[in-house]
Amino acid sequence: MQPFVAGEYALLTRLKYFASTSKRLLGEGGRMPSDNGYPCELCQRLMREPTTLHHLIPRVCHRNQWFQKRFSREEMQQTIALCKDCHRAIHRLVPSEKELGRHHDSIERLLSHAEIAKFVRWIKKQR
Repeated sequence: MQPFVAGEYALLTRLKYFASTSKRLLGEGGRMPSDNGYPCELCQRLMREPTTLHHLIPRVCHRNQWFQKRFSREEMQQTIALCKDCHRAIHRLVPSEKELGRHHDSIERLLSHAEIAKFVRWIKKQR
């Protein structure tokens, strides 16, 4: 048996990661596409392309003591499935990761942000 070449090892590592991620998502439920497409949990549109996962508590905040005191590990790892448009808008309209984690840690709280709510109302009208 020949040893792995560096590029092959990197590819194998990525394949293992995607396989484990897929199993995790399939186990959570709600992430599978419906017959009509992939649902976005924020704008409720069905997308042809797979949705992206948005961490309600950004991953860069997970080691911060403020977040560790207030949220359990499960709460910090909670994600929602978003279309690329909504995901991009959230990070553009609330650029601070700490502010996202502290003040916008649920779908309801994301929608309470005036600019995000305005964007969602607009994007629902788009294809």
